[in-house]
Amino acid sequence: PLGQVLRSGQLNSQFLRSISYYRYPQCYKTGYGKGIEARVQASLDEEEEEHLKKNNLKPKDHSGRFRIPRVSLPDRFKEAVKNIASHENIKSIAENAKDLRNYLWSRRLPMENEKVREKAQKIAEELTMKDDVLLPFLSEEEAAKLQQRRDSIILNRLHYSVYHWEPIRYTRLKGLEYIIARSSGEYAALCRIFNEISKRDAEFKPKTLCDFGSGVGTVSWAARSYWSSSLVEHLCADVSWEMNELAELIFRGGNKNNDHSIPALFFRQHLPESYKIRYDLVVSAFSLMELPSAKDRLQTIDKLWNKTEQYLVVVEPGTKAGFRAIIEARDYILGLGSDSKRPRNCFVFSPCPHNKECPKFAFDTIPCNFEVKSRPIYPFHEDRSINDSFCYVVIRRGLNPDQGKWPRLVEDPLIRSGHVVCRLCTKDAKISEVVLTKAKHSLSMRVLAKRSVCGDLLPLNLQENTKDVPIEETEDDTEQKM
Repeated sequence: PLGQVLRSGQLNSQFLRSISYYRYPQCYKTGYGKGIEARVQASLDEEEEEHLKKNNLKPKDHSGRFRIPRVSLPDRFKEAVKNIASHENIKSIAENAKDLRNYLWSRRLPMENEKVREKAQKIAEELTMKDDVLLPFLSEEEAAKLQQRRDSIILNRLHYSVYHWEPIRYTRLKGLEYIIARSSGEYAALCRIFNEISKRDAEFKPKTLCDFGSGVGTVSWAARSYWSSSLVEHLCADVSWEMNELAELIFRGGNKNNDHSIPALFFRQHLPESYKIRYDLVVSAFSLMELPSAKDRLQTIDKLWNKTEQYLVVVEPGTKAGFRAIIEARDYILGLGSDSKRPRNCFVFSPCPHNKECPKFAFDTIPCNFEVKSRPIYPFHEDRSINDSFCYVVIRRGLNPDQGKWPRLVEDPLIRSGHVVCRLCTKDAKISEVVLTKAKHSLSMRVLAKRSVCGDLLPLNLQENTKDVPIEETEDDTEQKM
């Protein structure tokens, strides 16, 4: 039903309000949900404990650990960019890249027309209440001037209160700026996501890849670093033909006469309309926020999902706007908030350990984001590190094989004297806290938690307490503050 709505071009306000983005507008304005969280008891998963002992592994090497070290772009990619940039004013490009990076990080989703009208109506009502007292004493000419003044005030207030979203046109030079500004961080985020897929699903060997909003090709480069032996076909779709040409030139090592060594590499400006051809791995990386409306975003997600044979990966910046775009896509595919009661033949592979509404979005003011460290591509010979945050969702077709899902860390553990506090997203779609203490938990459990980071799964079995405990009143938190 949702797909039919989108393909028919009908997208009304009632449907938009059914997805989490519109159901919980307060989550970024108030502290709703703060103060009390479920404190739960935890025990180490027996199978994981046996796995660690059998393979003589340390607790820090548990199966839910997916942290990767600092990531650097492939040498072939860097050499190709060097060759291309040698014909350009690289210093000027690097300066512009700083501005582009800041602009992309501060970018928000475009406001829907309905929201703009609601805001304008609210301003008009405020002005009308003030002016109604004067109207009986004004002539028609004075009343007309008052209306003009009121319209001018409305437009002026809208100008300062509504985010003015504009599409970015990527030329060859803008593409080079993008490489310097974003390529290393995007590549690192994709490696982090693909690393988890390859570890948890070792049998997954994709043969075909579809990359929507492919840009300079970081998705293909990251995918080939994990599945180079199986990938034979890459479809890269980007509306900017200059970006497509730049991406292909990078694959060819910076020389258009070189071979790219990929059996089947295709560049398109738009996704194929046919749903008959599906791809093992479909990715939309940092592209949804470049679409002008919720309708366009959901239509795109609908197309991508219909082209997905196994995994769909959606990645956006780790900002509030990026998180909203991810939740919008996630809710649509899972059918959350829709009138459809039919079961969805899919499940969230990561990061969520559940298919329900996101508790982080509904009851927290901080987006569910994760961090990676990378080595920037420029200056070429400088060895330094930068941190980038990202939000993502991986959805897989089929039934979920993991019946008892482990919880995932949504923040780095708080390591205190005598105890460790872990904030977790659980299979029951709750944000819960586990406090591991010397008195109640083994050393291996505490070490396991200490050596994990935000984004890792903790091999714990959770048992919720009979009642929620105010965080600020617990003895452990008193120790934590000291």
